[in-house]
Amino acid sequence: MATIFEISEEQKLQLAALFEVGKTITSTLDEEEVLHRILTSCAKVMAAKICTIRMLNQETGMLELVAAEGMPREFLEELEDDIELGAGVVGKAVLNKRPYPVVDIQQSPYKHAALAREHSLRSLLSVPMMLHGEAIGGLTIYSERPHAYDQGEIAVLESIAEQAAVAIENAKLYQAIIGLIVSLNKIIESKDKWLHGHAERVTNNCLIAAREIGLPPRTIKILEQIVPLHDLGKVAIDINLLNKPTPLTDEEREIIKQHAVIGEEFLKAVKLFRLALKIVRNHHEHFDGTGYPDGLKGEEIPREVRLLTIVDAWDAITSDAPHRPAKGAEEAIEELKRGSGTHFDPAILDVFTTLVLKGKIQPACGRR
Repeated sequence: MATIFEISEEQKLQLAALFEVGKTITSTLDEEEVLHRILTSCAKVMAAKICTIRMLNQETGMLELVAAEGMPREFLEELEDDIELGAGVVGKAVLNKRPYPVVDIQQSPYKHAALAREHSLRSLLSVPMMLHGEAIGGLTIYSERPHAYDQGEIAVLESIAEQAAVAIENAKLYQAIIGLIVSLNKIIESKDKWLHGHAERVTNNCLIAAREIGLPPRTIKILEQIVPLHDLGKVAIDINLLNKPTPLTDEEREIIKQHAVIGEEFLKAVKLFRLALKIVRNHHEHFDGTGYPDGLKGEEIPREVRLLTIVDAWDAITSDAPHRPAKGAEEAIEELKRGSGTHFDPAILDVFTTLVLKGKIQPACGRR
């Protein structure tokens, strides 16, 4: 094996590019974002006009187009039909587990040669996406010039495809784990009439308010996945304590406070990213630093967590509880406002209460 000192400058640039691609596509666990990053990185490294990914549906045996970059709408419409394994260039690449280059599409029996001419496409290269020795899909690039891909270029695309397969599989596994935990959380919640529907309402209201305060799409996606789990730690708390019909003692209150840390520990086991853990651990922090478990203050608390604190409190106030009835919207707003600057971020609270007054966010029990 050659050392770094024995390879050409071009090979060094390829290595650097591959490292950057790997770092980029494995830095998120959102499947849609993974696919987008794979294709944009691929287009850049391989100087491709169009990049596509097809995944093998194990039930149908068909290759489904799951992502495309740089593809005109009319071309996409022609290519979006599923492809049989072994059919077409990508079908052959996946079936035979080897790369298939086409030097000049316009001079080959390529099925869409006329459309390729219309869009100035000349060459293509399709490689299988390999995982544990099996082809799970195909990565294809299209170029505007006739080109005979050499072994180095093919090796680069194969390396990208291999990294992509791992990233996609990790994203699918992550989604499956989150789905399993959410299902478990719903089962537990359904056994507690006071908590029933709480996670879903808080999540929906959180997403409405998150868009209003301008949180970035990636953060909103994380909220959508993790907010349903914000009270997960309560599974370890005695349900009789959670349902106690009289006010809690100081000792009992301390026990319930542990749910934030317990929830974080559950999610650490599946190696969730830092922001997800903070959402679960710190959603009871107060703006003035008097909350728990860490006593974070002001902007030490992530903005999205400060938002969740308000939405969570709103749902609690407007829901029936063992020791008190639900409050209507006006009363609940007044109670939230009394916590402005102490419990809650004043700026985010203003946005939230405006949404309530406009009817975009409803009380849990429907009382205005």
